[in-house]
Amino acid sequence: MTLSIVSKKLSFFTLPLTFVALFFIFSVLIILWLFLYPFIGVIDHFYLLWSIISDYIFYLHNEFYNLIPVALLSFIVSAFALNRCNIHIFTLKNLLLLEINVVIVKIFDLIFDHIFVNSDLLARFIAPNSSGGIVTAAISYNVLKLTLIGLIIYFYIKLMSPWFDKSKQVFELNQQNSTRIHFVLFIALYMFLFVVFTALLLFTTLTISNYYHASELNEIFPLMVFLINLLLVILISRKQFKQTFVVLQTDRIIKSALLINLFTVIFNLLCLALLFNNTRLIYWANNLRSHFSYILPLITLLISMICPCFIVSSITRYYFAGSTKAHMLFK
Repeated sequence: MTLSIVSKKLSFFTLPLTFVALFFIFSVLIILWLFLYPFIGVIDHFYLLWSIISDYIFYLHNEFYNLIPVALLSFIVSAFALNRCNIHIFTLKNLLLLEINVVIVKIFDLIFDHIFVNSDLLARFIAPNSSGGIVTAAISYNVLKLTLIGLIIYFYIKLMSPWFDKSKQVFELNQQNSTRIHFVLFIALYMFLFVVFTALLLFTTLTISNYYHASELNEIFPLMVFLINLLLVILISRKQFKQTFVVLQTDRIIKSALLINLFTVIFNLLCLALLFNNTRLIYWANNLRSHFSYILPLITLLISMICPCFIVSSITRYYFAGSTKAHMLFK
């Protein structure tokens, strides 16, 4: 039995991807159960049935959207934790231990949502009709929830490390896999931060604009900018991962993804402020001829796409292209 375990090929991403797959499967089962339970009770009542289905379409949309940042976070944290504990082989025992971790995370998720969403706990700290209070509460809720989930995953793997099946052979980063592993982890972390920042930005825009009174441009424009930036990040950063590391550079991955997102968000917020809050520019743009009326939004869009390209290229080159300065500072 021991020989069969040791002879298994070491893989960096097999267990993290397995963890994400288990998380998705368990989450979908919970969502389906929450849907089928009230569905069975009113199956003979058409009007009630249609009302429940319409409500759950909206519910399912939100739930599947909320799975994206948690799944990305689970992949990143589990990859870091499993690598630190030298757990890189796929066995039935490791699969069961990961499933227990998923169950713990989902139980915490349900309890956390019940306490902070279905109770009146947050209402005590939010003034009536206060947009700022709602935004602050939503940001605090999401940041606290994601932080605690990340900590649960990491410390579970670390504490349960002696019970996982391990190989006596240490997983080694080399010239063939180092750049690919660092690039995938960087993109995953960037996408996680991108989804979180974009969701909070859109929520803030809708809340300050009194929810349904926000214009379509205010809702679509930031999302379009960030989606385009995401594609550009993947295309541009891939060429910058040239340096081979023998040790996983967790600090560089976190710093680079965080800095790129922060600088991109700040820069795009400045572009949005320039476009929507500068009355003189808006007055000037509205007085142009009809075929020139979109010059200002177009220029702003182009600038908001081009400048983040330089940000991505500069930061990823600094951390991963093997520059002497970066190597001396972060060795």
